Amino acid sequence: MAFSSDWVKGLRQALKQQFPLGGFTVREMKGKVFLQKRWPDGSRQAAALPINWGPGIALEVLKTVEAVNEHLQAGASLKDAVHLQWPEDTSTAAGRKKVGTNWPEVVERFRIHKIQSGQVKATTWDEAYSYAMREILEALPGANNGKALLTAMAKGAPGSRGRVVRIERAAQFLKFAVREVGVDSRWLTPQGDDLIDIKGRKAPNTEPEFANAGQAIPLKDEQFLALLDAIPDPRWRLAVGLCGVFGLRPIELKYCRRDGDGLRVEYQKRTARGCSPKRTVKALDPLDDPGLGAKLLLELEMGVTELPPLGATDSVAAGRMNQYLCRRALWAGWRDEVVANRQRLSSYSLRHGYAYRSAIVYNLPVRVAKDLMGHSLDVHVKHYGSFIDAKDVGEMVDAARSRVLNTSGSC
Repeated sequence: MAFSSDWVKGLRQALKQQFPLGGFTVREMKGKVFLQKRWPDGSRQAAALPINWGPGIALEVLKTVEAVNEHLQAGASLKDAVHLQWPEDTSTAAGRKKVGTNWPEVVERFRIHKIQSGQVKATTWDEAYSYAMREILEALPGANNGKALLTAMAKGAPGSRGRVVRIERAAQFLKFAVREVGVDSRWLTPQGDDLIDIKGRKAPNTEPEFANAGQAIPLKDEQFLALLDAIPDPRWRLAVGLCGVFGLRPIELKYCRRDGDGLRVEYQKRTARGCSPKRTVKALDPLDDPGLGAKLLLELEMGVTELPPLGATDSVAAGRMNQYLCRRALWAGWRDEVVANRQRLSSYSLRHGYAYRSAIVYNLPVRVAKDLMGHSLDVHVKHYGSFIDAKDVGEMVDAARSRVLNTSGSC
């Protein structure tokens, strides 16, 4: 009995020394370690640990309480913290569950967080996240930190879309696991160039992964007006016209209405960074058809022409518009040409044409253009800066020089 008392006293003293403010103590219950936590307000919580009670368990208990304490600091209850430490399907030869992280439970909490916070819809989780979570759970047994896990997830060609998305999903998950659940900080992911190295960089002359791949090119004004003339269905002519003159995403056609001389867009696109803002968009008419935006607004407001059925999601709406456009001979011919040049033409070429027109024709500052289009400055510069080619740059410089020199001469 004296020996038993000595090791128990030693274990309790070690807990006090390692966690002086923790309020932890242990005792035996049904042959297992029973952990108790006392909070500063006097309240208590208790939970059984799947560790057999007996001499020689001090290091295992201390290691376990350290991990449990991390979960407590992240806001978990004691029982939840213990549950997060033991996956249900792992055990030692002696029948004791191994200390670790209950990763399937963390995945489930991540799913609930993403959906309840409004970052993604349940359908988006099923379509865009669940497969990545399965791959994470498969890769975790062979990894012991965040960098190792992301490296294991780096499948596919360097810089390819699938590889980048897979790693970004894993990085979001690990950030949540460490900051919100209390998983050990070694699971934090690398940042900056280290993260880019894991995603990989495409070689400068890498060919597209499939036909009509990459970012859609902008539809120039003469093409846009020719396309409108070639559309026989007034519903689709209205839809295509609004997307081109107001820079809409196809799905936004379902959530827009006239607002004075502008178009009010109530749709908010959800991303990992948050939601795009509701906005009022002003028309940017092609120079060869001034007043086109006002005509389209009036047609939309009067309700004489209904918009075509577009589905409930962004991808479905874009797909239906693409399908209709590809049935037009003019569009199909353009598409064959751009694919031959390893470029892409899609319904988003209408929206991209608006971005191009805002810079080249209307000379709008990028901060104004990005607000009209409903996305961040970083997104605008990243995705639309490449639309301006050497010819555009030369013409803009010549126009600026002429304006400045003429102004100086008049003084």
